[in-house]
Amino acid sequence: QRVSNSFVVRSALAVLANTASHCEHIEAVPAEKLVSLVELVIKRCRKVSRSGKGQTEVLSFLYECLGTLLEIVASVLRKGLEKNRNMVYALLHRESLIESPDVLEGSPRCHVVGSRLSTVLTYFSGCVDEAKAAAIDGAGAVSIDQINRIIVSKS
Repeated sequence: QRVSNSFVVRSALAVLANTASHCEHIEAVPAEKLVSLVELVIKRCRKVSRSGKGQTEVLSFLYECLGTLLEIVASVLRKGLEKNRNMVYALLHRESLIESPDVLEGSPRCHVVGSRLSTVLTYFSGCVDEAKAAAIDGAGAVSIDQINRIIVSKS
């Protein structure tokens, strides 16, 4: 049962990976769903690695899935940050995910792709922080539209 499930997961991720480089103008909901999936796999990796009950095969599979998911996200962004600003926005909302050293250090593949994504997010996070500091209303609030404009203009 587990072998057939892993085949289905690997096949689904392969389809996503093959189409990711062609994705442009992803809507907000699919971008959020993909980032949520990354978050789910990261949480599962943490849980399995903390249990330490001979789960090396499961953990290896989870890291393989996480690496593929991170590469999918990176591939979508490689097409053009301004063309996939909803993906950047979704990642900015969960910026701490990509900066999870406890999980990303568990796999060299996850670490490399995660650090590339982290560089992009750090840049845009700084841009958003600058906009918050310069906010006229004094509350430091930045709207979704303003963040989208920042992503497009700074890409």
